[in-house]
Amino acid sequence: MLMLGPKKILVVGDVILDISCKGKVNRVSPEAPIPALLYEEMEYSLGGAANLTSNLIAAGQDVTLVSIIGSDKYENTLREMLVESGISDKYIFSFEKYTTCVKYRFRAQNDQQLLRVDVEDPNHNFTRDDTPVLALLKEVVGDFDLVIISDYCKGLLDEKLTQSIIHICKSYGIRVIIDVKNTTIRKYKGANILKPNLQELSFLTKKPVKNIEEIIAASHYLCKKSGAEYVLTTCGSAGMVLVNPFGLIKYINSTRINAHDVTGAGDTAIAYFGAALANNIEVCNAMSIANIAAGIQVMKTGAAVITWQEVYEELIQLSEKNANRKILQVSDLSSLRELYSTKKIVFTNGCFDLLHIGHIHCLLSASNYGDILVVGINSDSSIKRIKGEERPVIPQNERVEILSALECVDYDILYEEDTPYHIISELQPDVLVKGGDYDATSIVGCDIVKKRGGEIQTVEIKHNTSSTKIIERILNQYKGKNNEPE
Repeated sequence: MLMLGPKKILVVGDVILDISCKGKVNRVSPEAPIPALLYEEMEYSLGGAANLTSNLIAAGQDVTLVSIIGSDKYENTLREMLVESGISDKYIFSFEKYTTCVKYRFRAQNDQQLLRVDVEDPNHNFTRDDTPVLALLKEVVGDFDLVIISDYCKGLLDEKLTQSIIHICKSYGIRVIIDVKNTTIRKYKGANILKPNLQELSFLTKKPVKNIEEIIAASHYLCKKSGAEYVLTTCGSAGMVLVNPFGLIKYINSTRINAHDVTGAGDTAIAYFGAALANNIEVCNAMSIANIAAGIQVMKTGAAVITWQEVYEELIQLSEKNANRKILQVSDLSSLRELYSTKKIVFTNGCFDLLHIGHIHCLLSASNYGDILVVGINSDSSIKRIKGEERPVIPQNERVEILSALECVDYDILYEEDTPYHIISELQPDVLVKGGDYDATSIVGCDIVKKRGGEIQTVEIKHNTSSTKIIERILNQYKGKNNEPE
């Protein structure tokens, strides 16, 4: 089984105590038009950087947490919870002038959240010069494989300390990942990876994030302005977007459409993303692992801890489910065009009944005209109308699967019509490719592609073969053999 860790990861950030007050709502208060919650129980859980750390531990990592809390009524409870969760409180510093951040959530039946009450010092009147945090980091940071900064803007991480941590890590060649908040890009400059959510992304960049195109543009802007290697934007039910300074790297949909509770989902995502990167997993695969972990998280109540076993099992299930992930439906085409707005999409089509060397040559050539190759495939009924009742030899499901297995083919789509005109209209490809036996001006869909300023390309036919010729050769070669005595 694929394993993560154990790698040494340092987490610096704001610890939050989450308290859920649970009960039932059976009536409206007579004092005001609000629900009256009949109290039943109270649950405590670790939030913020502590929740992130808990998920890292559940992912099999060797984690050290550095934070500050108040010398108040919550201190003992927090320390006990940390130790019970396997987190050392050795580097959890407490101060009288600091207010421990506590979030009360009032929940009714089916864990419906009615109200959240935050206990914190909104002025953050805390002097970091009074803490040993920076001195500690200078002393120990070189022992770690990765540093994650969990910024909740609760008083620990101002711009000065954040920049100091980044510079210290750079001097040791250690990667820094930051879970950002609504502050300034300047605060996070120089970090290797930034992880905003949509609200944070919009706040930092001052750009709209209403659709995937805007999200990609804003993420790319943040990446360039901050000097980060990557920006990983968590988009809620819309999934995740990963960019580098050159543009979009990957966009994936969420594994869950309807979330039960999004509390702590960001912590879980960055924990598993960081754990994967620390284990030298390629960044796109690390993103997929983070997406799966966050998808599991949102189906639970509160800041739940997600284990690697849960993530691994879901990873296997999704791999099996997405075995044919290359196969598109017509409804996917417009979103595919939007997703690859900065890429050159190439389209070609055919029956591909008895795949032969001519097909391979054409597909390889087509793939070289752009970034993404989409192949349209005639359905069985379509081929029968075009080539007669004896065709196809290979049924459509098998032909689709064969094309999907080719490395040069990024996506394929089956169509029932005699021509792929509707497919081309929906996809709006940048390049349309057909074999050299076609007149470029008569290729189906050329008007659509030319209208958007695209290219029409024909591929020289180097091999004098066809499916029809192969069928004829087989028939001639084996003619009468069934009548021969055994």
